[in-house]
Amino acid sequence: MAPASASISWNKLSSWCGLHLEFSRYLLLFSANYAFSSKYKEVIGDGNVMKPYGVLDGSVTWNAPNDKFFVRLWGRNLTDQHDVGTLLSSLYYEKQLLQPITYGISGGVKF
Repeated sequence: MAPASASISWNKLSSWCGLHLEFSRYLLLFSANYAFSSKYKEVIGDGNVMKPYGVLDGSVTWNAPNDKFFVRLWGRNLTDQHDVGTLLSSLYYEKQLLQPITYGISGGVKF
């Protein structure tokens, strides 16, 4: 079944992108968010560097007819970036880590 209407949304400030496909009785929404950080020094000293990294989050949401309920498949840190930097001191060594890749399914009901 071909969609009755389709639209694409883009928000430059938040790097959010969405594709809305509306069928005759339900809505299918694809959305994604990508964030990028370039290389920078955290504090003065050698070895205190944050590496460049990008993180991609995404979801697919199916809305039932009349928006009575929805089912969403989602994923966070789909680029699976972990180690993004180091902080070096004369007393300790610290690694800067990101949350690992996570994914799941969510649902909801409107009363």
